[in-house]
Amino acid sequence: MSSARNPIEIASRAVSVKLEFGPIGSETETVMAYLYQRKQTYWIGYYLDGKLVQKSLRTTNERVAVSKKRRIEYELALGDLHVASKLPLPAIVQAFCQHLVATRTFKSCKNDLSRLRVFFGPICEALEPGVPGNKDRKVKSKPRSDKYAGRHVRAQLLEDITPQMINRFIAARVEHDGWSAKTANLMRQVLQSLFNYAIKHHGFRSRDRRYPNPVAAVERRRESSHHIRFLDMEEIDQQLQILKDYPVIHAMVATYIYAGIRREEGVWLTHKDIDFERRLIRVRAKTVNGEFWQPKTKRDRVVPMSDVLFDILSSYKPTAKCIWFFPSPTGKRWNPDNFS
Repeated sequence: MSSARNPIEIASRAVSVKLEFGPIGSETETVMAYLYQRKQTYWIGYYLDGKLVQKSLRTTNERVAVSKKRRIEYELALGDLHVASKLPLPAIVQAFCQHLVATRTFKSCKNDLSRLRVFFGPICEALEPGVPGNKDRKVKSKPRSDKYAGRHVRAQLLEDITPQMINRFIAARVEHDGWSAKTANLMRQVLQSLFNYAIKHHGFRSRDRRYPNPVAAVERRRESSHHIRFLDMEEIDQQLQILKDYPVIHAMVATYIYAGIRREEGVWLTHKDIDFERRLIRVRAKTVNGEFWQPKTKRDRVVPMSDVLFDILSSYKPTAKCIWFFPSPTGKRWNPDNFS
């Protein structure tokens, strides 16, 4: 081995850093690290918390290596050396999914779990195909094929997920699967939430100190403006006229048009939510038959009835035997997707 590659010789040439602590005249502390080469690339070795750390400095230039060594010694002396964490990916993703189930509405949680499944694949129990949040697994569904099988991002540690990997995955989906800018941004958003959760709850530290959250380096795509079409009064009258022989749907459509509530908010309305005396519709959180529901914004609100809507709902006679104000043909709550 040549002298240039001898770690002992290089270590002997290393510059020791002396830092003064406390008042003048107090003892000084010397923090030492050593350099060595592997295939002409410089590596550094030092002790952190009593353990030997060896890592590549990714340079073949001795002057650059010595400069990096001095910086590391300085950070060691201050106790501010950046050390990446090592978090097992399946366990962190499972914990994050449980966090979503506990803090998000059912639909929001379901959508985010679906996006995580597309990115990582079924790497943990929460990302297995099925109904999110259903602990008893009573709802049976046919086995679903994995549309993205073989294209999921594979890693052992959360720290292995880099901005480059995320950018490549999203770019591939846009090119080969026709993802829109909005779909790409929603994927970016849920991954950003995953890393924020890992930072706050599990002490995640990125390998790239420039980006504490790696998703900060992922491109956000520009979304096109939405084209919104509004019904004019003639079209509203025509639509309601077509539904006049279907009392429940007629009243529901009139409520959606004149009250402007969301689809799921309408199917969750009960008799107690309709206040004819004050002419109000109360959109609020509730638990019915052991099932909890809350508005998308997680805030209760009241919506006033216009004169037209008040006349329509006053003439509408829902069955008193059903708790729902707009019951389905089977006397149960409408499924929002089925109603649409």
